[in-house]
Amino acid sequence: MVYLNHIQKIKLLIMKKFYFSLTLFFLGFASVGLAQYTATNSGKWSSPITWAPGASPSTVCNNCTVRINSGVTVQLDAHVLLEGNSVLYLGSGGTAPAELIIGNSGSHTINAGYNIIIDTLPGSSMIVLSANSSINAAAAGPYDGIFSGAIDNLAYVKEIGNSPLIFIGNTPIITGNANHGQTLSGPVTLFSGGTLPITLINFNGVLNDGKVSLSWTTEQEVNAAYFSVERSADGSNWQSIGTVAATGNSSTPINYSYKDASPLSEVNYYRLQSVDRSGKYIYSEVLVVRGSPVNGLKVFPNPARNYVYVTIGNNMSANQVIRLTDLNGRILQERQVSNGAGTTISVPVTNYAKGIYLLQVKSADGNEQSFRILVGND
Repeated sequence: MVYLNHIQKIKLLIMKKFYFSLTLFFLGFASVGLAQYTATNSGKWSSPITWAPGASPSTVCNNCTVRINSGVTVQLDAHVLLEGNSVLYLGSGGTAPAELIIGNSGSHTINAGYNIIIDTLPGSSMIVLSANSSINAAAAGPYDGIFSGAIDNLAYVKEIGNSPLIFIGNTPIITGNANHGQTLSGPVTLFSGGTLPITLINFNGVLNDGKVSLSWTTEQEVNAAYFSVERSADGSNWQSIGTVAATGNSSTPINYSYKDASPLSEVNYYRLQSVDRSGKYIYSEVLVVRGSPVNGLKVFPNPARNYVYVTIGNNMSANQVIRLTDLNGRILQERQVSNGAGTTISVPVTNYAKGIYLLQVKSADGNEQSFRILVGND
């Protein structure tokens, strides 16, 4: 059918954007020090009472972590853009399912609808559903539901909801059903390229005796096949340095590890390719580990374009606070780091205007260091 050709072309463009971006990541460092929201009470998305600490998620949620707790039902009554590398979890902190219900807004535009946009530029946002948790958009209107997009702020593809399937701006161009129908149940991870039943909840690495020890944990697996560990010297050109077999099927946390016995002498970029038995795959966040011990602090690169990396020296105190501010002192990001000695923390700056920012690192012993960072984003 004609509409299949259209959707294949659009999804291909989304996938090209998706895998090109070096800001791809899953969880863990994905939400470095940025906004976090947790729905602790059933209610409407826009109601502060639904959320702790009493504020609903921003309409444009940049690198946010949003959680709907186990046993909580949230009625979506807002337009939300999950931008950059934001993650929405359904079913956190217990075994009871969580539910997101999407009704009919009666709107005739995307921006006024009851919908969540999984943004594909510049990173990769995701929705992670734990076992039996669900999204129900059976009653959603034409401009409501879960969408992926937009390509150059133009094309939207409906992932969950009712017809129409594809929009150019606010104009429907394909009237087929949503890619995943009216409802979606976990365990599953939904991203712009489809679904993957592997949920990664952390990815860490540390240099020890000249070797880099990598570790990660899956919260759930369905028909998982293996993990390919990839390394890069520049964050652009990747090669697989090893594979680790997956458990396959699990609804409980599974820990994995891999040791890079011959890391690069300077900076090592790592990512995981999680592959299921059908051959479908997704990449983790990009993890950075220096290949030689560092004393004190090292902040790089400067100027920065996508990320600033902070390497915490082996000789530093156990706990630090990393804070990024503008020149007026307004806090843009803040992160508490525990047992960070010898690790490298990523601070995303992709969406900031070109200019000078301050990066402050304060240790538990009271020592504080500040760095002027030039962000060039053109």
